[in-house]
Amino acid sequence: NCNNAKDKIWIFGSGTFRKFGYERTSEGGPAKYYKYLPTGILKFTLQPATSTRLSAYFVMDYFSMDRMDQSLYRPYEATAWDHSPSWVSNISLLHSFSDKTFIDVTLGYSQMTWSTGGYSDEPGRIDDSTGIRSVNYSFRIEEHSPRYAANATLSHHADDFITGSHDFKFGLEVEQISSSWDIQYSGGYYYRDNVEFYGYSYDYAYTWGEDINPKGVRVSVFVQDAWNIGNLTINPGIRFNSYRGTFKTSDEVFKTNGFAPRLGITWDVFGDHKTALKAHYGRFYDKFTTGHFDDAAAGEKDWVMYEVMPDGSKVEIYRDPFTNPTTIDADIKFPSLDQFSFGIERELMADTSIALSLVWKRWYNSISRVNLGEVFTLTDFTFTDEQGQSQTWDIYDRTTSATSFLVANPRSGLTPYIERESKQTYLGFIAEFEKRFSDNWMLNASYSYGLSKSWPTGTNPNSLIDFDRWGGAPVAYPFHIFKMYGTFIVPWNIKLSPTFSWRSTFGGRGEGDGRWEAWVRAPVGGNPSVDIETPNVNKIPDYIALDLRIFKSFQIKGDLRLEGYLDIYNIFNRQRASDVQDQLTNIDFGKATRVNYGREFRLGVRFYF
Repeated sequence: NCNNAKDKIWIFGSGTFRKFGYERTSEGGPAKYYKYLPTGILKFTLQPATSTRLSAYFVMDYFSMDRMDQSLYRPYEATAWDHSPSWVSNISLLHSFSDKTFIDVTLGYSQMTWSTGGYSDEPGRIDDSTGIRSVNYSFRIEEHSPRYAANATLSHHADDFITGSHDFKFGLEVEQISSSWDIQYSGGYYYRDNVEFYGYSYDYAYTWGEDINPKGVRVSVFVQDAWNIGNLTINPGIRFNSYRGTFKTSDEVFKTNGFAPRLGITWDVFGDHKTALKAHYGRFYDKFTTGHFDDAAAGEKDWVMYEVMPDGSKVEIYRDPFTNPTTIDADIKFPSLDQFSFGIERELMADTSIALSLVWKRWYNSISRVNLGEVFTLTDFTFTDEQGQSQTWDIYDRTTSATSFLVANPRSGLTPYIERESKQTYLGFIAEFEKRFSDNWMLNASYSYGLSKSWPTGTNPNSLIDFDRWGGAPVAYPFHIFKMYGTFIVPWNIKLSPTFSWRSTFGGRGEGDGRWEAWVRAPVGGNPSVDIETPNVNKIPDYIALDLRIFKSFQIKGDLRLEGYLDIYNIFNRQRASDVQDQLTNIDFGKATRVNYGREFRLGVRFYF
């Protein structure tokens, strides 16, 4: 880090190299593998005049890992390599026209690359009864995702305009994204062996893959204001977003727009800047990615399921015809959420305050690829539960595959099985205590309670059967989070920065990190998995961790300075399961399949000149 005050030039550079070693119990004994994380940052700032500042930066990160994820369930031969370089560059110009008006213009480019695969050309396999993989890693993936962005914001302060003062902001954002995505099964197939149905064991093979290159453009314009009238501050704003997506291999076009109004109000109750009531409403849209529309790219192969015969031959038993035409609903809407919040903040004494907030969210317009022509028949299947009792349940078996697909917002009437549009809600409460930095210390402590609910749409009709089976009401997933962090300067000007976190388990399968239900495979088309326990019934241990940073700065001479720090993670060295085998027919059902990392240390040194 250096600067030349005379020329008004600042240059900052930083580089790190981290190597992580892992050791796990594996088939045949302990297994070791390594992760490499070199990173680099270069920032340049030029201020030719007091009214103008030009800055640019470049950030590089390279993730590299070999023989990844060796474990009891993934022996050496079935591991993968993962090489993922990425970088971000940015140029920005800030210019002040006056003490009340300025403009900020930014141009950016980023590139993310992900490459992963196995160490041979043989198909990967998994034993369904044990969960142990063999032969090779299952997939070969190549992804390249460049992003270009241009933003311009004009800000202006106005005194005594209409009533009170205003801080206006007008903005334009343009973003172009693309993704070159190639994914294939290693060796062309993927095998699942020893799948048990009714006391018999079957072997299956699968084929699938895709090679697509979608592109998208987002254009957004917005205007907002901070309007001060006495003890009241009003923050109105509105944003208009336009989304477009195209493909090299298809004439389909993703096209939709959205308005996002926002309104915030802050009231200084007593006019002494110590007690504030806050209320806010806003509509927010998902981050724009090609994943919102890439199902319409004509580059995906059919997903085909085969039964493997004793002589090794394959007989097709199920097919998802993804090579059939996929269109995009002309009336498609972009996913969004509405958020309401209300809170109070009170200053207790100098530099110390508490805040209470209530937040409610409602999500709208999820996007799915809907199978328009498929037909299901209601049938039943029998399984043995955890207590060894035989159970017979209803399930939908697909009897006719689709002739076409539609990328759309699921809604009632789109197919005979969709009963409602997507619906998800969240209710949260947050309490926060803050002691701002003074007298050589600061402290922040917060507690959050959240409750999320979701309703199935019926794009998968078996989700509706599960929904009705457990009472026809949405599953509520509550969670608690407590976090406390601070900084304390002790003798010899040493800074201690501890962080304590406690997080209860939350979310269902595939969401959050802690709740799970036993499931079995159903012997119908596609072998769908069926949860056989009440949702929310099983939880893994809560997350509890204490981390600490010890920091010391040494002034050597003039602008030459040396800084050193020691980071200690998971000081308690607390071990917890982060994943559990939840397939009932697996011999390791109910056992942990993954645990957190143990205590870690990181030592760093920085030079400033």
